[in-house]
Amino acid sequence: MTSATTPQKPLTAEQIAKLKAEQEAKIKALVKDQAGRLKQLEQANLDALTQNQELQLKNDNQTVQIQVLQSERSAQMFLYGAATLAVGVVLGFFIASYVYTKRRRQW
Repeated sequence: MTSATTPQKPLTAEQIAKLKAEQEAKIKALVKDQAGRLKQLEQANLDALTQNQELQLKNDNQTVQIQVLQSERSAQMFLYGAATLAVGVVLGFFIASYVYTKRRRQW
């Protein structure tokens, strides 16, 4: 089987102008569509940047809160240690004075 090629007639000036107008209309539609998509992308980018800044601010605030809590915890442990030391000194003083008075009575 042989493939027959049909000879094409040369286009007239009207047909060429019509095809050119159709191509220009398609190009304009594509450009308009791309411009709309670009605006959507720019808006989405702005929204993402805003959300990113909000999240960074929250992260910074939480970092500061963590540092404050760690400082408070360190201060609390220092106070517990000081209180334990004070109780130990007072108990030691009472035990020592009790032993000293007990020895004096035995003499």
